[in-house]
Amino acid sequence: MDSEGLDADLPLPTAWSLQLSGAEPADAVLLACAVPLVGRVWLACLPAGLPGRHAPRDLPATWAASLLLGSVWIASVAAFAGESSGLFLGIVIGVPALAATVLAALAPAALVPRHEPEPLRASAVGRALVAAAVLASAILAGRDRGLGAGVEALASSCLAHAALLAARVPAFVRALALAAVAAAVGILPSIEAEGSAALGAAGAGLGLVTWIRRGDRRGLALVAAAVLFLALTLPSGGSVALAVAIATPLGSVGRTRWRALVWSAAGLAAGVLLRSRLFDRPEPWCCGREALAQRVEPVLIGAVVLTPVIAAAVAHVRARSPWNPSGAPRGREALVLGAAALLALLLQALQNDTPSDPIQVGFPQVSAASASFWVLASMAVAIGLARALEGRPSAR
Repeated sequence: MDSEGLDADLPLPTAWSLQLSGAEPADAVLLACAVPLVGRVWLACLPAGLPGRHAPRDLPATWAASLLLGSVWIASVAAFAGESSGLFLGIVIGVPALAATVLAALAPAALVPRHEPEPLRASAVGRALVAAAVLASAILAGRDRGLGAGVEALASSCLAHAALLAARVPAFVRALALAAVAAAVGILPSIEAEGSAALGAAGAGLGLVTWIRRGDRRGLALVAAAVLFLALTLPSGGSVALAVAIATPLGSVGRTRWRALVWSAAGLAAGVLLRSRLFDRPEPWCCGREALAQRVEPVLIGAVVLTPVIAAAVAHVRARSPWNPSGAPRGREALVLGAAALLALLLQALQNDTPSDPIQVGFPQVSAASASFWVLASMAVAIGLARALEGRPSAR
């Protein structure tokens, strides 16, 4: 089944997951509300953990994770429901409605993680900078690629922010990292799928942090869903999906590696299966860069290289004992995210070396660093810097 044939019979904008990129403004607003409602049902079906709360502080992450899961659900139904839009919409809406009814009747009122740490405190200036960086991602992406792309970029930034908050990154460091994420998802993508893949990368980052640092099984399930989503974001997400699927079990602690391996492998296998049903064999593809992106990318490279240097300069100071229920070594989530980013970079570089003509896609300059790479790398260096800054003695 090709995407064009599927799209021709469906009233919603795109084929493989009815993603928001490329949608008309009215459809984008509708999907930005409807898809998270479907995804929220499946988020409630995952093991206990975060995200999932509805307090103002936590609602953006819950909405973004629900958007990701809703897209995964729609893609799965699209792969097996054939070209009948009636059957498709019946399954997409009917099954979550039934599941929501069962959950409302049988599930407990709430399941939240134990050993909740004291929330990070931030000044009004720090909170304003974080909010500005998150909103900037939507504005930058929506300005050139439409409202739907802006909504996806906003969701990517919300997930990245939730990951940094779970890793207890201070507000000012969070703002810098989210500014890099905003540039990556708002300026760099040359095609819609590259921006969509960034949503999956941000979801994988949140899942990795909550799994490694908090031991939340919901985080591990979110990693599997993100890997599935990335495998479907042709042609840019496949390398990131494989990198995350490899890094997750290797970065897990002790015997939990087997559980992480099962979840990651299941997400990757499901993604490959759905990919084979939805798409023909893709042509070789390169990360094309327009003129503005060519100027922004060196700035991101400098920031990603300079930040670990700064972190290393202060890491020798004796650190305070961090909250650590999972028993993972200090800073492990930064290492896992960094390893996944570097592996994705290597895989994309190998893909760029395959026979192809960048001129054919209209971008004479190519890059091995996709928007997804920058999302993962920005989170990794921010968490690493936060762990180094924890070693500073508190003021008396």
